[in-house]
Parts: sequence; C-alpha cells; structure tokens
Amino acid sequence: MITKRFAVYKSLEYDFDTIQEIPDGEDDFLLKGYVRVSEIEEVTFTPRNEEETRTAAVESIEAKKGEIISDFSEKILKWDEKKRQLLALTGPTASTDDDIPF
Repeated sequence: MITKRFAVYKSLEYDFDTIQEIPDGEDDFLLKGYVRVSEIEEVTFTPRNEEETRTAAVESIEAKKGEIISDFSEKILKWDEKKRQLLALTGPTASTDDDIPF
C-alpha cells in the first residue's frame, strides 16, 4: 500500500483548481500563485501488478477485435445473400438475334 497526502489549491490568477501532493512533514506547503482551499487528506493506493495490467489490456483488445470481426462477418454474409438474390433474379434473355427488338 502506498499512502500520499494531497490538498486542493485555487489559482490566484485564473478560475482554476488543482490537486497537489503535499510532501511529508510540510503541512504549510506553498504553491506559487495558488492558495490552499482544503485540508490535507491522506489517500492510500494499492499498487497494480504490471503483468496483470498488461494481460488485462491485451485480453480487452482481443475481445474488441473479436467483436469487430464478428460484426464484419455478419455484414459480409448479408451482402453475399443480397448478391445471391440478385443473381437469382431472372430477366428477359435473347435466344437468337431475331428476338432482339432493334
């Protein structure tokens, strides 16, 4: 577990707030151009395992890739079905030159 201390500061020049880490033992920490507008709060972080994070990111990418491939495959199947339907349509055919009207 990692514990850090933070406080909110407001800019003296702009309508802008920022959260800044407060170094240990420096409760009167000053930030040039800002005034502290909150009490110091301690926040505890749980470090992430880099390998687990990387594995989860790769799995997420692969899942999204699978969704995209599946969606695209469905579209191709629909287009192929429309193509088969168009090719199955029968239309006038000319069996000899005499059947051609011009």
